[in-house]
Amino acid sequence: MEINKIRVRKLLDEEAAGNYRELARILDVQVSQLHKLINKDSKAGPVFLGKLRQYCIQKGIPFDDFIK
Repeated sequence: MEINKIRVRKLLDEEAAGNYRELARILDVQVSQLHKLINKDSKAGPVFLGKLRQYCIQKGIPFDDFIK
């Protein structure tokens, strides 16, 4: 399972006005993890995917949009 980094970047812009710290707080993940995931070749682990899924359920966003 691979994450759609473009969609995560869009979420960053929409929900946190491009602020990594804000989105990390919203998702309850480390800022460094979020930054590496979006900007480097890092892959999303099960904890990150779980937190993202929980957020999607709360906000009514289709989680499948974030998976390639």
